[in-house]
Amino acid sequence: MKPQDNYRLLRGWWLFLLCLTVFPACAGSQMPEQVIGKWESDHEKYQHCFMKIEAKSVIFGNKEQNTEIGIIQEITQIKKDSEQIVRIKYTDINQTTLTLSLVYSNNDKNSLWFENQPAVTWKRSSLP
Repeated sequence: MKPQDNYRLLRGWWLFLLCLTVFPACAGSQMPEQVIGKWESDHEKYQHCFMKIEAKSVIFGNKEQNTEIGIIQEITQIKKDSEQIVRIKYTDINQTTLTLSLVYSNNDKNSLWFENQPAVTWKRSSLP
């Protein structure tokens, strides 16, 4: 890489970090306390993965230390019987806007699942 390419890349990262600190996420509502935390699944496809939900960000990662961070733009909550659907609109590092739809059951306060994957349950991790 040329030195000016490194400079542009570094400048881009600094600008991104500045945006994270100066412009807080504009959320339609607050992140529900019950979904904040680190979540893991024992499903064979996701055994080595985790999802960490914070008030302003969503982090996806695995045991190999590969992580992706999304900055939350909007949160929508829909109550349906004993379940609550939490739709999280977030922007990734490439400025792509994505939506994560989670279902949280009031009957089981330590698990949730993706709305499109009801068979894959994520449990709250005891580790931070």
